[in-house]
Amino acid sequence: KIKFEPNVMCEPIDKKLTFQASQLEDGDIICFQKAPAIDNEEHIRYTDVSSYLEYMHNRQVFSLRFN
Repeated sequence: KIKFEPNVMCEPIDKKLTFQASQLEDGDIICFQKAPAIDNEEHIRYTDVSSYLEYMHNRQVFSLRFN
């Protein structure tokens, strides 16, 4: 389950439970994360799903126009 207010919250799912036991329903979002390579770990900007979602939630997009 992912919530953005007041903070980004992403609850882990127990892989051993069924969807019903995990209380997953239609419309729920499931995020998967690959395990980082050990030698590449320090170069990863967002180390987990929660930090990436926090970035996406707080980012600002700028458009520049030159005439």
